[in-house]
Amino acid sequence: MSLKRIFVPVILAASFLLVGNALAATSGAPQVLTMQAAMKPMTRQSIAYTGILKLKITPDGLVNGTYVSNSIRPDPSYGKIIIVTGGLNGQNIHLSFGTTGNFRVTGTLTKGHLVGTAFSKGQMYQFEAAVK
Repeated sequence: MSLKRIFVPVILAASFLLVGNALAATSGAPQVLTMQAAMKPMTRQSIAYTGILKLKITPDGLVNGTYVSNSIRPDPSYGKIIIVTGGLNGQNIHLSFGTTGNFRVTGTLTKGHLVGTAFSKGQMYQFEAAVK
């Protein structure tokens, strides 16, 4: 029996196993979260800005979604749909709001509860969101 006849089936079998493992590692349903969010400036006492944060998190940690303000306080973003992008690595999450990324959040996401710090135009905010 020639070496070619032995190695070709072995190589084909190995390649199918590798492809199957790669698909298994990247497949799986994304996690979808709808959260009530609140952000409050750290420099002064005031009423928090609030809104609905909808996130889709893929198994490999890519995050995308939307934020819609529903604040009772005056908010220039009220009613606007703002694009959210980011990433999740373990429990550590980072998010950028809007197309320019001028509003950024870094924090942790544990059991549907996001806690972190937000930065925008030199101001720092306490940021929290929880699944509704």
